[in-house]
Amino acid sequence: MTKQLLIWWVVSVLSASTTPAYMNNEQLDLMHYAFEKSSQAEINPELFAKLIDCESKWNPNAKGDYRIEENKFMARGILQFWENTFKTHSKKYNLSRDYTNPYDQIDLAVFMLKEKEGWKHWYNCSKAIKLNK
Repeated sequence: MTKQLLIWWVVSVLSASTTPAYMNNEQLDLMHYAFEKSSQAEINPELFAKLIDCESKWNPNAKGDYRIEENKFMARGILQFWENTFKTHSKKYNLSRDYTNPYDQIDLAVFMLKEKEGWKHWYNCSKAIKLNK
């Protein structure tokens, strides 16, 4: 992707987002990677970017789904995977990946979203961005 196209795409995605206008280089690299991977898999890159934005605001260190009984956050990363979910789906697709790596989370999400029901993993954000329509 050309730099000009990437800048246009970033602006168009973020203009409808609550993500701050400032993104660091790591987040821009992740956005570029997400665009490339989703495009190659014939997944709408704009919707994929909105899903990531909804889940983590492009923060690879995001934490969510806090469980008071366990005193820990269950979901982590750019796509808010639970570790067991990540491992289970990685095995399903025969991927050897790192749960904490945002690029690996993007790769796995692309495999999952290619399936008809894949969007259900991100139920709330998928519904919010109308990914399941």
